[in-house]
Amino acid sequence: MEKTSQGVATCTICKETFNYPGGSTSNLRRHITTKHAASEGASQLETKSNKECAPKDVASKSTLFQPTLQSTLSRTKVYEPESAKKKFLDDLVVNMIVKDLQPFSVVEDEGFRSLVAGLDPKYQLPSRRTITRKLLPSKYEEQSLQLKSTLSQVDHIAITTDLWTSRRTESYITVTAHYLCPSPSWELQTAVLATKLVTVSHTAENIAAVLKDVFQEWDIEAKISSIVTDNASAMVSLVKDHMRKHHVRCFAHSLNLIVRESIKKSEEMTPLLSKVKAIVTYFHHSVKGSEKLKSVQTTLGLGQKKLVQDVETRWNSTLKMAQRYIEEHQAVTGALCGLGKAEMSITDDEVRTLEKMVNVLTPFDLATREMSGEKYPSLSKMLPTVRQIMEFLATEEPSSLRDHLQAEMRRRFTGLQDNVTLCAATFLDPRFKKLTFTDQDSLKKVEDRLKALMNRMAPLEHERPCSSQDITEDIEEREPPLKKSLWGSFDDRVDEISKTTTPALTGPIIELRRYNEMGYLKRLQDPLQWWKENQAIFPKLSAVARQFLHIPATSVPSERLFSKAGELISVRRSCLKATNVDKILFLNKKPSP
Repeated sequence: MEKTSQGVATCTICKETFNYPGGSTSNLRRHITTKHAASEGASQLETKSNKECAPKDVASKSTLFQPTLQSTLSRTKVYEPESAKKKFLDDLVVNMIVKDLQPFSVVEDEGFRSLVAGLDPKYQLPSRRTITRKLLPSKYEEQSLQLKSTLSQVDHIAITTDLWTSRRTESYITVTAHYLCPSPSWELQTAVLATKLVTVSHTAENIAAVLKDVFQEWDIEAKISSIVTDNASAMVSLVKDHMRKHHVRCFAHSLNLIVRESIKKSEEMTPLLSKVKAIVTYFHHSVKGSEKLKSVQTTLGLGQKKLVQDVETRWNSTLKMAQRYIEEHQAVTGALCGLGKAEMSITDDEVRTLEKMVNVLTPFDLATREMSGEKYPSLSKMLPTVRQIMEFLATEEPSSLRDHLQAEMRRRFTGLQDNVTLCAATFLDPRFKKLTFTDQDSLKKVEDRLKALMNRMAPLEHERPCSSQDITEDIEEREPPLKKSLWGSFDDRVDEISKTTTPALTGPIIELRRYNEMGYLKRLQDPLQWWKENQAIFPKLSAVARQFLHIPATSVPSERLFSKAGELISVRRSCLKATNVDKILFLNKKPSP
């Protein structure tokens, strides 16, 4: 920079003039950093051996205005704005921002700019303004057009949606789509359709209006097979009364409510968990207590693990708190006695009660995690999971907590077999088929529904013989032992079933009969891969299966965006516009090609 008049400076590289009132050079430095830092990096590399041309502290802010740099900066060549290399690198920068949820201002950070200049001196980073007004919208438009093209070829789409509040106390709604890739592929995909700022009251009618706008924007309203939400009354009314779509109440949310209510009603657990929480809180807030606990852990030859604080709204955090306390009980007791707080200690009998609680709640935690995946069918697993949990609870030692869990499970899940969509998904999963049905009337209703759907399809040009495939090969089971406590009895029943198969002709009734006669798929194998390999044998039934196996059992895919959005809408991004939040989360979650 060169001073050309009072309070005015001119860039000696691009000849642009700037005011710097009061002697402040912030805007001058910003110009050099954003416009010419890549050239500066290049000059450092090019003049490394010419000590007289570049000062040793060339990367420091104080040298950005040194006249000795002018010659090296001015002769550095950069990529042309329209060059393929420039566009490629710009795209990588945008991808880095949306994938890592970096602030747009990262392109102005001195350390990042120095890194980029060192990696490629010819590359000039785009400004924050260029990213927000050109590169990000262009990337979003490109990817959204690709997704629209894909969705136009898809017949059935399930939706998960949820409302959440940002750190700036703004309300957003996220809408996520779940679908199977166009035939012959059986790959399950998830895409974030929209994250919209909600400025109206959260009534069912208002939320329905927002969702309908999203569906119309993507032209998918007629393709929506199910909508998955939590159990809030507004969301239930939204789907039932305003959207008129099949509603799936989030299974993970239901399990959360069941466990929280059961713990609250348990006379033995509530006071005991309060004592554990008080101990954990003390060690979290007391520096002296924390140091004493570490010392005792070291003396006992234990690792220095911190106690886990539970969160009231997440029951599994209470489980983790109890698990960690049990592991550290000896060290905690020793530390409390050494601190003169022995009255806070928990007895060995109370620890055994905690162990029983952990044992009875572990299947709920396991089920929640199993049902929250996005790359495999989960609705088909809801009915078998409920049955396995009930069987597990029946074998547990009677306790107040167990009894309340059983009662809550019956209250919330009795009548599941009346849900034809849920039962159809279960039946069409080759791991389960008829095996989990206890109500034969429900099973017959499902089979009749599937026959009717197949009969509506156009008839095949000709029937042809089929050959069976061995689809029950054993696979290496990489399960933790805890899974056996939930699925052991089911796996034993599958192992006992072994039926032979014979060639058959196509047709709804014959396809259904043949499907029932084929062996069960091992529980850890992929049902979608099974259908991909066997769709030629079941041309109509496989088409019907596509209508059900894409539906998730939980709204967790939408909820996973909350933590990402929390990172996104932070202090450093306090001015981020809602439209950019939408674009960034869409690109962050874009489906794999």
